[in-house]
Amino acid sequence: MLIIYCNACLFQLDFKYLIWQNFFLIINLISKNLLEYKILIDIQENQKQVSFYKHMQKPSNSSLSSKFQNIDLKNQVMTLIGREKLSNLLSELSKCSNLITLILNLYFFNNKDLEYGEFGCELAKLQKLKQFQLNFSQNQVTEQFISEFSSGFEQLPNILELNLNFNKCKMDSYSIFTLVSAIQKRFNLTKLNLNMNSIQIDQNSLSELSSNLSKLTILEFLTLNLESNNIIDEGAIGLSQAILQLVNLRYLILTLNNNKITSIGVSNLIQSLEKCKDIFQLNLIFNDNQISDQGVKSLGQGLSKYLKLTELSIGLSGNKISDEGVIILGQYLTNCIELTKLSISLRSQFVTCQGIETFSIELNKCSKLYWVDIEFDWNKTIVNNTQDLLSSENIAKYQSFSIRFQKSSGTSFGSYSYKYVLKIKLWFNQLLMWENDMFFGFNQLDKFSHFEMYLNCSLINDQIVKDLGYGLARYQKLQYLILYLQQFY
Repeated sequence: MLIIYCNACLFQLDFKYLIWQNFFLIINLISKNLLEYKILIDIQENQKQVSFYKHMQKPSNSSLSSKFQNIDLKNQVMTLIGREKLSNLLSELSKCSNLITLILNLYFFNNKDLEYGEFGCELAKLQKLKQFQLNFSQNQVTEQFISEFSSGFEQLPNILELNLNFNKCKMDSYSIFTLVSAIQKRFNLTKLNLNMNSIQIDQNSLSELSSNLSKLTILEFLTLNLESNNIIDEGAIGLSQAILQLVNLRYLILTLNNNKITSIGVSNLIQSLEKCKDIFQLNLIFNDNQISDQGVKSLGQGLSKYLKLTELSIGLSGNKISDEGVIILGQYLTNCIELTKLSISLRSQFVTCQGIETFSIELNKCSKLYWVDIEFDWNKTIVNNTQDLLSSENIAKYQSFSIRFQKSSGTSFGSYSYKYVLKIKLWFNQLLMWENDMFFGFNQLDKFSHFEMYLNCSLINDQIVKDLGYGLARYQKLQYLILYLQQFY
């Protein structure tokens, strides 16, 4: 199917039986009148999809390739499009001399498709490329492929934004070293998103990564995802020492879920990061590690020195934290005087509603805070205490206030048992509820005109749904209502 958006017009053509060799010929014939392009190509076993966006121009005889500025290429199914087809496609892409943005999602390829040298050579021809995104996740990446790709990438002088995804790839130390060495040579990078979850990175490779990151001194936006890599305190500290060299950094996402980081690692990491005082948006995600209340206290002390921080996201679920650590963290966050948005995950069997309530009271001291999202485990025997949070006069000042209660099994990215899950969200005059006992929150509905409820747990039965209908019928102020009812068997 070919979908073309042009001056609010939509055209569709059936490409189900398109012969690959005629693919670019057809595109050329259709697109002669288009000035700029953003192309989405979905390559599947029996289907190709292309989307063109932007504006019209007068007819031109110039080639399609020379006019391409934005290309988004996706392979979204576990299928083998073949080495020859991919090679031909890349060869055509390399003719796009004016290409500025290129997005390639090429995951789930077999090993043979990666054993050719054309990729790096063709990539190197895109000399005007400024934004490049490559998703090669869940592949068996060979040393040869990484070497060829890195060699081609090094020859792109104008790259400013880079997004690489090698999640769940089997990469050896040499491949990691080659890749990060190529990245650091693009010293003019302003935005880097590096995803290397579950690649079994060792300490030496992590040290190489840290060392090369520290050389990207112009970097303003950094996203570094290193989940499930058995990273210990030493590795976390090395990363923080590299990041503090990035004097222009304004935006940082550091995701280290499911590693072996303790309070010592968090304490040293935040002490280094606190020197990056110009960061205005910070995400520190440490779910499923070995952090105690002492580590949370150190984290709070470090965060309190971020006087320019406006948006903060913290992940501490699956650690050894209690009410004490949560309350202390809240007290330190009151020093973040510019904070406007906060998202925090605190799922722990030792964190109770009392701790969250005290934490919320501390947050009320943040005068500019208007968006709050709190997640923690729900002990059903004390769920009524959370009504104090919802009805608090102080909470009424928030444009968005979310409380998510989750009783789960396994890690934060493992399987869940959704028997008792509740989400309350107060947003202006809107109330959002997730999977709860019917009694909770209904006495608050008369204050709201917008209501959403999501129920997809084992508690649903005919009587509950009937009671829900009767309950909603009592509230005449409701203007906006969404109900999701789903039962698992």
